[in-house]
Amino acid sequence: MKIFILATLLVLCSGISGLADDPVSPADSPPLNPPADGDFSLYFDTPAVAGPGTTVTVRSLLDNPAGPLAGWALLICDQIQDDSYQIVSAHSGETVEEGNGGVPASFSSLNLCPGHRLRQGVVIDFFGLHHLPATTGHERVVLDVKLTDSANSIATIPYCTIGPCFPGQGGETLLVHPGGVLVDQFLLHDGIIEVTDSADSSFVRGAVNGSFTIDLVDPLTLLEFLLGDTQISCDREPEFYDDGILDLSDVVQSLAYLFGGSEAPPAPGPGCGLENTPDPLDCESFSGC
Repeated sequence: MKIFILATLLVLCSGISGLADDPVSPADSPPLNPPADGDFSLYFDTPAVAGPGTTVTVRSLLDNPAGPLAGWALLICDQIQDDSYQIVSAHSGETVEEGNGGVPASFSSLNLCPGHRLRQGVVIDFFGLHHLPATTGHERVVLDVKLTDSANSIATIPYCTIGPCFPGQGGETLLVHPGGVLVDQFLLHDGIIEVTDSADSSFVRGAVNGSFTIDLVDPLTLLEFLLGDTQISCDREPEFYDDGILDLSDVVQSLAYLFGGSEAPPAPGPGCGLENTPDPLDCESFSGC
């Protein structure tokens, strides 16, 4: 047990604190059975498009269907395009807060570094009783990212395998199996956001007031709007039928989709996108998703 704790901490400390003169990289670790593409993947959940100068939520996610993990270190690199975005704030994701048998991880460190970098180190359970289960969509970090004021550009948020953080302190991206053994291979996928003037019309059909997720709140909010009890920021969002009219039929169809197995709303839904058909309704006061 002590060996497991020390091995995991030493691996992660070399990744988040730069304690080792020659930081360990996945290529230097003892090889495991090489995973197929996608067995271990690090990627971002981002809006596809957003307006210039807006602040969007970006999630750092992890897929590990090939096997459980004891912990990880990650490093988000400098932006590829100068001044394409700024990381305003960051906090640990749900996996870090609840992944240790329903309680926070035994060890968690999260730092915003100069130059729009971010590093995180996590050990799920010092005693090895709990591991990150082999599944997909683990939420590790949630970022608030402010995009450039320049339209018609691409904001790319990249991971990097190794690099500096604070002066004299390094960081890297690595995954650790139970027992303190490094994952030999994993995939890194950049987060890409199109910054465009037309993004103020991007929305999720069926989702109300910018939640970007269709749930029970949406038909109830639309009903309140139709009765004059509330306001909505984008008239196109709750328009489930895409007929240019907001009425009770949109409420009924939304409920049928949620609870009756009816078809999903027309694009853009249930994911974020742009209006594909002419529509008298607008999203003038809505910043887009």
